[in-house]
Amino acid sequence: MATAVAAMVVAGAAGAVAAEPKGCRTVEGKPRFVVDGAVARDPASGLDWMRCSLGSRWTGTACEGEAQTYTLDEAEAAVKALGDGWRLPDVKELYDLLDDDCGKPPADVTAFPDVRESDLEGAGAWTSSPVGLAELWFYVDLGSGVADGHSRGFKISVRPVRTTRPVRPGR
Repeated sequence: MATAVAAMVVAGAAGAVAAEPKGCRTVEGKPRFVVDGAVARDPASGLDWMRCSLGSRWTGTACEGEAQTYTLDEAEAAVKALGDGWRLPDVKELYDLLDDDCGKPPADVTAFPDVRESDLEGAGAWTSSPVGLAELWFYVDLGSGVADGHSRGFKISVRPVRTTRPVRPGR
């Protein structure tokens, strides 16, 4: 992994830390994501994200194991089985994780340590959003910054999300 590992700053809550690789977007001068164990919370959007793609797990210091790939039907079943409000993100939510200010990869690798710079389709994750053409659904590749469409039978990874509070109007 590139030297995008930044110093972690203790945030107010016990066990929670603010995550921000050098150059990534901040909110009012503070890191965008607050990480608490296996979850990266985005206070501005009101969303919790799993720090590791499904199939790998948070060990307390890193994502361990390989991310699994799923068809869209398998992905929907896998996030439903997680319970506790976890779901597939829509394309806007997942695309919002992209941050060109982070460099390469264009995502916060402190908050999402299993994201690596990739060529097209190297780190794609399903969304719940249909493209609107020929039975395609959007995926977003956090390693390359690309969003595109695939058929439901294509196998790619899953980055679960859940809503932690109502999202502000206009989001």
